[in-house]
Amino acid sequence: MAALFEGRVFSASDVARGKPHPDIFLYAAERLGVKPADCIVIEDSVGGIIAARAAGATAIGFTAAGHIQPGIEARLREAGADHVVASFAELDRIVRPLLQATE
Repeated sequence: MAALFEGRVFSASDVARGKPHPDIFLYAAERLGVKPADCIVIEDSVGGIIAARAAGATAIGFTAAGHIQPGIEARLREAGADHVVASFAELDRIVRPLLQATE
């Protein structure tokens, strides 16, 4: 799995404005040489979902982290998440077809 992310990790320190601005996702797409619309963003925060949608990416809300508070699923959906998942297995079921659609 780590090989999927090799050379593909970006952070807020790479851009002038952090989330909820779309800058980090636009920067990542540019660096990867892809259109933002062809990107999948997995986020556990409302600001991240807002930023992903503003960039034009598919936004997946992830609620399986230990720091997640009750009610986050609804807030992620309200922020515009295309999908919200509560486990890595569920994430896999959503992401695989999306990746196959771009091949």
